[in-house]
Amino acid sequence: MHQKEDSMDKNMFFNTIQEYKELGMSNLIDYDKFYLYSIVTHSTAIEGSTMTEVENQVLLKRAWQPGERAWKNLI
Repeated sequence: MHQKEDSMDKNMFFNTIQEYKELGMSNLIDYDKFYLYSIVTHSTAIEGSTMTEVENQVLLKRAWQPGERAWKNLI
């Protein structure tokens, strides 16, 4: 019976992957940018920055520099 459950889990897994591909879910997220934002956030945190990943995303997406506007106006 254990082998049958494993088989069902594999089928469900492969069906989920197929549905993911058919729906074009991989096109919804720009993984390169996500990776860049993450690296920038962690790199600057090591140097002592207190900016969050969301704040870094805003800066990079809009090409603004810190101090240019108040954060409450950006988000």
